[in-house]
Amino acid sequence: MIKKAILILLGSMPFFIIASMADIQSFGAPASSTGAPEEKTCAKSGCHDDNSVNTGSADPIINFGNGQENYVPGETYTINVSITDDNINRFGYQLVALLDSDNSNAGDMKSVDKTRTQVIANSTELQDRQYATYTFKGTEAVQTGETNWELQWTAPDTNSGEITFYAGFVSANDDYTDKGDFVYTKTLTITPSTANSINKVKDYRTSFEIYPNPVSETLNIYMISEGTSALSIKLHDANGKLVKEIYHGSIVGEYSRSFDISQLCTKGLYFLTFQNGSQIVTRKLLVN
Repeated sequence: MIKKAILILLGSMPFFIIASMADIQSFGAPASSTGAPEEKTCAKSGCHDDNSVNTGSADPIINFGNGQENYVPGETYTINVSITDDNINRFGYQLVALLDSDNSNAGDMKSVDKTRTQVIANSTELQDRQYATYTFKGTEAVQTGETNWELQWTAPDTNSGEITFYAGFVSANDDYTDKGDFVYTKTLTITPSTANSINKVKDYRTSFEIYPNPVSETLNIYMISEGTSALSIKLHDANGKLVKEIYHGSIVGEYSRSFDISQLCTKGLYFLTFQNGSQIVTRKLLVN
């Protein structure tokens, strides 16, 4: 009986160890670890402190609204946070949005996939700030060498000036310790759209066309402007990286342009960001 009891106890120990390990890491990064004003990073003493911040080879990215740079008060946007680092299978992150004017919390964050990301707060200090961070499942790479997390962010109800997103990242060696890992920080600042752009964005969106879509070679762009205005057309990849500024200048009335997209892009998903003064439209573009 004693031998049987011992065998049963020992046989159950690995389960409790694994369950405990998963439960501890499911809390995500400790709140206030983004490197934002008044915050440290996960490279603080006793954590991922083997290497200095931003000394590794990873590439962290914050992509706001598929490459947009402005926000409309009260509107909801998709934020994609990603990181690439060759041969790594375990990553972490934490993101906060702060008003540049006083470093208080800006807007409201919500998880899209709650198995990979969660929203937490700091119960002891900086209690007004919201943090998006990983779950234990969310530390897994989507494929070796890269991962991403997606969340929804709703802008403040009123024009609140410039807002900066601060993110801290960890590229981990997957040994279930804090040693041998690299920590990174990244920021992205967005500015408010004007009242005119809020009122006209719907009409403006209908005046902008790209075709064909999907496209393999020649892409056509056509738009109509009600008056003289500054025009910028930028092409971003799926991670928010700028591929090319296709046009920058002034236009009056109709504008059209055709170019060979195959000379700029490999196959995949891209985004065309069209800015006419303070008005912004982003369109998905599939290159095949």
